[in-house]
Amino acid sequence: MFFLIPFLLGSVIGIIALILSLILKRFGKPTVANIVTYIGILIGGGILWYSLEVVRGFEGAMIGLIGIFAILECIAIRIYLLVSTKKASL
Repeated sequence: MFFLIPFLLGSVIGIIALILSLILKRFGKPTVANIVTYIGILIGGGILWYSLEVVRGFEGAMIGLIGIFAILECIAIRIYLLVSTKKASL
């Protein structure tokens, strides 16, 4: 339970970033789609900072894991967008 709940809450941030990135990419704006992932990384960093500075103990560790999982998922989404933007050449 200690790792499951932070993973699921971090996944919510990642899923929102993924949906917004795919919608923006579909409209032909891949550079704007990257901004969404950068914002997700900043949100994860803010959550991680909050867990280190304000919340102490096991609760802080749990909130820190939420931030770490959010950062990792947004980095994975950024890599996915980078790989999938290759144009088909004829």
